[in-house]
Amino acid sequence: MVLVENGQARAVIVTADAPNPVAKLAAFAAARVLLDAARQAAETAADPVYARRVQFLEIGLRHAELAAEFIGTLRGGNRAPTDDPARFAAARKALQNLIAFRREHEQWYFSDLIAAAYSENCGLQIDELFDEDFVVEDAAADAGDGGKD
Repeated sequence: MVLVENGQARAVIVTADAPNPVAKLAAFAAARVLLDAARQAAETAADPVYARRVQFLEIGLRHAELAAEFIGTLRGGNRAPTDDPARFAAARKALQNLIAFRREHEQWYFSDLIAAAYSENCGLQIDELFDEDFVVEDAAADAGDGGKD
């Protein structure tokens, strides 16, 4: 993964000890403020192309937010949380939201979704999230103590 920091590209290695920095949703707040101002300005612009451009950027930002939400549910930023039922359910839901958004907006060509899919297939260990029959066992509940240690 490559991030841009202070105008400089830098590589980021994601490990279990260092989760994906893209998953920090607070990083999108500044972009949201800029786009809100741009939308307001575009509403009064004589040329409607400006509103479409802002809409395109808003779609891209929302996609980035959904992708970050999904990545944030994964263990180490790249593995399905198969040891935690609640977290697994959250990961599955976040993935479904991301997929639905991509399908709904793909005609906008807001991202290279083929490259994203390739990267995700090669870098993420999430096959279980697609398997509707995969069930995460609650280790605490199986211990016979009602989920209490």
